[in-house]
Amino acid sequence: MNLNAALDRNRRLLLITMALVAATADVARLRGFDPDHLAVVLAVPVGLAIVLWLVIIFGDRRREPSFLVIEADHAFRTRPSGTLAVVGVGHLATLGLLLLYPPDFAHGSFQDRFLLPTVAAGFLLYWRTLWSGDGITLTPAGVHADKARGTVTFPWEALDQAKPPVVESNELEIAYRRPELVKATGLLVFREWLTIGSVPLPTIAAALRHYLAHPEDRAGIGTTAGHERLFRAIADEPPLPPPGDDDEDDDEEVKPWTRARLAKRLTVVALALVAFCAAGAWVENAAGDESASNFAFRIVGGAVAATIVGHGLRVIKEYRRDRKR
Repeated sequence: MNLNAALDRNRRLLLITMALVAATADVARLRGFDPDHLAVVLAVPVGLAIVLWLVIIFGDRRREPSFLVIEADHAFRTRPSGTLAVVGVGHLATLGLLLLYPPDFAHGSFQDRFLLPTVAAGFLLYWRTLWSGDGITLTPAGVHADKARGTVTFPWEALDQAKPPVVESNELEIAYRRPELVKATGLLVFREWLTIGSVPLPTIAAALRHYLAHPEDRAGIGTTAGHERLFRAIADEPPLPPPGDDDEDDDEEVKPWTRARLAKRLTVVALALVAFCAAGAWVENAAGDESASNFAFRIVGGAVAATIVGHGLRVIKEYRRDRKR
């Protein structure tokens, strides 16, 4: 049985079960049970969620991208992902763990007062997709996207053929020629951006570009033959120029990757991480370990560190891809 499909199919059951386990543990603490013993019970699903998340992430990288062919609905849909289920279970278990050791809001540190409400409020960011799932569905009539806080539906005629869909900053950017045809539900801020994790965004963008440029092929959506034709067309599509490139950057883009260039880029990444760690140590010594400034630096710094590491991984990927040519 496919792990992603099984987790997605049982997502609501897993979430309800985890919520009941967490609530039972917290009620048991109020009745006098040792919170340390109860914490062990909640730590198990957190650890299991992390392991499953890693299995899903590395498994998706090895899997060839494809859509689900739903012949009954004449549709292609992104494959289900178990990521939502494991993230939701881990989130609920973490919230239960924090409730076992409630902070002293009157006299506790800033971090103690801030952490629990932040973790609880985190569900507001993806509560809808956590319960209903996410994904993109292509039909001969148009596109339906289930996002974290709502849905977006639009016909093919709404897209701007002069600005075909592209991927920027891990987001699928869509330009609308007729925005009045776009229908949205929920609390959506950006209708022009889609983030779906079960199928690589470049694959989805290429599929949208193909059907935008070849409307005669839309009739094949929802059929096995149409699916095969789509991916042959995607494989033959010429590479797009990186977005936002200027003429002066052309030499940089075509410059081949060498070990010396790779070492230079990775050295910059390593120095940036060292500088980040040094800045963190300085803030902690200057403001105090439990100060609001140190806590804010950790939050912002986490995003900065992830960006630095992500750049390093992207450099390695580009080097390996260039050496295979």
